[in-house]
Amino acid sequence: MTADGRLVFAAKTTRTFCYGFLGVLFPVYLAEHGMGARQIGVAVTLTLLASAAMTFAIRRPAERYGARVALLDAYGAANSRSSSGGETRIIRMGYGPDELYTQWAARSLPVWQEFFVRIERPLFHKTGVLWVSDDADGHLSAMVRTMGEAGVVCERLSSEEIQKRFPQLHFPDVTCGVYEPLSGVLMARQSVQAVVQDAIEHGAEYFNASVVPPNGSGRPASVKTGSTTPPTATRSTSSSSTRQSIRRR
Repeated sequence: MTADGRLVFAAKTTRTFCYGFLGVLFPVYLAEHGMGARQIGVAVTLTLLASAAMTFAIRRPAERYGARVALLDAYGAANSRSSSGGETRIIRMGYGPDELYTQWAARSLPVWQEFFVRIERPLFHKTGVLWVSDDADGHLSAMVRTMGEAGVVCERLSSEEIQKRFPQLHFPDVTCGVYEPLSGVLMARQSVQAVVQDAIEHGAEYFNASVVPPNGSGRPASVKTGSTTPPTATRSTSSSSTRQSIRRR
């Protein structure tokens, strides 16, 4: 479960406990003020009906006017022109001294793994990642320090340990290395396409469209596409117009 998922679960647990506790306390309070069993039953029933009515009244406008998700890609999901695309990509935590990238990667890997479990597709292969260099490499030293501060599992290896654990490798000028045992290979193309398909199945809209660069300054109220050709598998409300404005909600 992700950090956001744990927060939602904790909030729901707290709300349910308070709601249940009030459901017990409220009838006791009414009884102490002289109400009979039938009157208490009517009062509790009206309370439940009012709660249900409020939930419905709030939910319906939220469903109609709430935020919607639109995914746009000029050449299709995981196309050959995409940035950091390809059939496979190495997902690793080591980014030298760049703490932010290490934190992003450390958070994204378990999210990917949970997603693959949910869709029942083995698109991540935990092969481990090995970095090799020499003792004078400041980038490698900063990487070990940054990953340690971020709580990432890694091992610093000597040249002897590298040769023993990876006898198929031979680097005469290597004096040290860093091994990430939990990192590995992501089936990038299939993974991106699976994310898009999952988003569509959960109500997102997907468009094969290029975005026209905005004019002016400040935050734009909408984005315009040069063309819109929704794939047949998507949930789409687009018209046949060759130019569409997708407004921010």
